[in-house]
Amino acid sequence: MANRPELVLPDEPTGNLDSRTSIEIMGLLQALNQSGFTLVIVTLELDIGASGKRGIIMRDGVVISDARNERCRSAGEEIDALNRSETDAHLNRT
Repeated sequence: MANRPELVLPDEPTGNLDSRTSIEIMGLLQALNQSGFTLVIVTLELDIGASGKRGIIMRDGVVISDARNERCRSAGEEIDALNRSETDAHLNRT
């Protein structure tokens, strides 16, 4: 990042990670984007893809969907929702 590349291409940046760590990684990528970096993230996880400003879905090398995401949630909101869910689950066990 020190050389300020024009484009950052994270390929499966959340592959094989648990939900919390995946959201934290997306938070770092969102922060990079907000600071001026352009990112093209490749992922097979639709929920991770939905955290971007734009989603392009491909099947067999053909674009089947290309749309702006008007309801993009920040990773911070996702962590808050996860924390609430974990708290609720804990309270229901006791």
